[in-house]
Amino acid sequence: MARDYGYIISPSLTRYTFEPGTTVRGKFTLTNSFVTDAPEAQTFIISYRFIFQEQGKKNIYETTPSGKGQYDLTPWISLGRTEVTLGQNESVDIPYTITVPSNPLPGGKYAAILIQKKSSGGTLTSSGASLDDRVAYQIIGKVAGTEKRESEIVSFGSDKSVYFMWPNEVVTFTISAKNNGNVEFLPSGDIFVHQGAITGAIWNENFNPEQLVILPENARSYSVSWEAKKGFFRTDKEGLTINLDYFRIGKYHATAKIGYDQNNNRVVADRVVDFWIIPIPLLVAVLSLVAAGILLSLVKKLLTKKKKK
Repeated sequence: MARDYGYIISPSLTRYTFEPGTTVRGKFTLTNSFVTDAPEAQTFIISYRFIFQEQGKKNIYETTPSGKGQYDLTPWISLGRTEVTLGQNESVDIPYTITVPSNPLPGGKYAAILIQKKSSGGTLTSSGASLDDRVAYQIIGKVAGTEKRESEIVSFGSDKSVYFMWPNEVVTFTISAKNNGNVEFLPSGDIFVHQGAITGAIWNENFNPEQLVILPENARSYSVSWEAKKGFFRTDKEGLTINLDYFRIGKYHATAKIGYDQNNNRVVADRVVDFWIIPIPLLVAVLSLVAAGILLSLVKKLLTKKKKK
């Protein structure tokens, strides 16, 4: 479901596998959710455009960019209606038809059906230069039997090689991947932090929990952060324990297990980056305690000597 600008569309995305020479009929629901003191009907403009990515950000285009025509679904789309008026909280189905050619170009096909409130002057209220300007129902499709699944992991790393202010700073890991195929690519997997074997990992996290895809001929980066758990003491299945995150020090390894596409097969590869935690706050605290202990010992010795005299 997508909700913005006072109206809701549901669902917000549909995926199809197209068979050449067939017709597909679909629909989504539009709801007028504008809340005003004096409820009134709202008129919405319905249109469709080619949608694609540039460096992981989805954009809509008034005209298809050169070289991207094979991914454009819009020539196959027709709308059941291009304008609709709804009262407050009223809903309506928006139908559409996709007519697949008998000999379509291979690979992925992408489009967005756009919903926007009509202004009093009867024109669209924004230019639609990017997806953020309108609420979009997205259609992601592919022509059956023509998929080329090929991708690569470009890089994996941390934002620093040494962290001096742990546990008061965050370690951020970033994975960059590229889609060299002709259909969308979904990277998946987890990042593990460990000092010894990965089986003894002290932290792990899914780097793509939102299932964000990379469209063909595009690259995208995924970031996830590791930070110390809050509180010096923690309660877990073993009862009240000390939070060991406050005492992290030394060399650590981060291993990313990444699922990606290679030669139309799903494979998993490991990427590893090393980093150091040299926690100045902890070291200062320890040195302060040591210094205080030495000073106290010296004071005791001096007092003992004076008593003997």
